[in-house]
Amino acid sequence: MPSPFEQAGTVAVTRGSRTVTGTGTAWLAGYDGLVLNIAGAVFPVASVDGPSSLTLVEPYPGVTAAQLSYFLLPIMNENYALSRKVLSLIAATETLAGSAVVNPPQGDRGPQGVGVANAYVDQATGHLMQRLTDGRLIDAGQVVGAVGAPFTIPIECYADDEIVRVDEEAGWMMAPAAMMLSAVSLSVRKPDQSPAGTLGIQADLKVSGASILSAPLRVLPGQRSSRAAGTAQPTITRALVGLDSLMTLAVQAEGKDAEGLRLVLQGTWA
Repeated sequence: MPSPFEQAGTVAVTRGSRTVTGTGTAWLAGYDGLVLNIAGAVFPVASVDGPSSLTLVEPYPGVTAAQLSYFLLPIMNENYALSRKVLSLIAATETLAGSAVVNPPQGDRGPQGVGVANAYVDQATGHLMQRLTDGRLIDAGQVVGAVGAPFTIPIECYADDEIVRVDEEAGWMMAPAAMMLSAVSLSVRKPDQSPAGTLGIQADLKVSGASILSAPLRVLPGQRSSRAAGTAQPTITRALVGLDSLMTLAVQAEGKDAEGLRLVLQGTWA
């Protein structure tokens, strides 16, 4: 089953603003756990406010532009597809019954999702399959093996309600094919509460036990992304990752009371 994602219409962004406006879009309002991909750059989404409006976690750092192509990717694909099906079923039921659902009861919140623990290529579809720590499989929708094709892979290292801790293997993945990395970034749901000017969250990305960054990734106190303004960006010193190479994220400094850590890998299949 192909991964669900949105790409209909175009988006408009404004430098320094968290608001993204869609034209010809039909986004699923209220769905959490998405990333917005514009020209290969990934921006975590804080909320989808309507069919044509969403809010980013951090202000947009690029130039103001409109009519941009995009991808809106769910981190947990099967949940997004299920939400679409449920809403379609509700709409069909309302039409059939000639009535609307008013103030439906709120159910209990489901269990927190778990992070990606492994990945492999499905031979029938060529898609990247991600195995979760509870044994379930999700289809990331990435067609693996087409040399030069871009990929964006988000990896949940700490769930949204988990406090970030120092850990030599906070997140890991076996490379499902040769990968040429072009960018890596970190984001958190709840920012580090340490005083400004302190270390914040610091993490190193390793391949087969060796660091591939010129310096650790950092999420500064009070910030939610390693790409926030004023944060030094390390370079990737070893961009080519071979098939079945073990990639690990080592959290070296945890800050104070930060929650929900995600790593995003970007690049092309090699």
